[in-house]
Amino acid sequence: MGLREIATRLIGTHGRAVTVQREPPGTPDGYGGVNPGTWTDYPATAATTLFDEELAAIAGGLMEAGDLRLCVAAEGLAITPEVGDRVVAEGETYRVIRVTTHGTDGSAAYYELQVRRDPVA
Repeated sequence: MGLREIATRLIGTHGRAVTVQREPPGTPDGYGGVNPGTWTDYPATAATTLFDEELAAIAGGLMEAGDLRLCVAAEGLAITPEVGDRVVAEGETYRVIRVTTHGTDGSAAYYELQVRRDPVA
């Protein structure tokens, strides 16, 4: 059993359904501005944990208390998460702050996301 299968099984067992959202580029409005695109939903499965407050203090502003770590299964996810995407998890909307891809041979097994509550959503 490879890393991808193990990650998918563990995240599926200990995780829950989440939604990764991406906003496509806007369209010109004809007056020099841009009309925003419509957010697109991508279903995913993720295991959720909190970053320790001590780790947030050590990170020197790169993390904030309350940031979540989401381990998102690559299996079944139609996109590769990016900074700026949103994630709806546990009834809250979060903004993706950092993405780390874990896998072997250039193939993603899972994505580790640092997400922060999105006050605008």
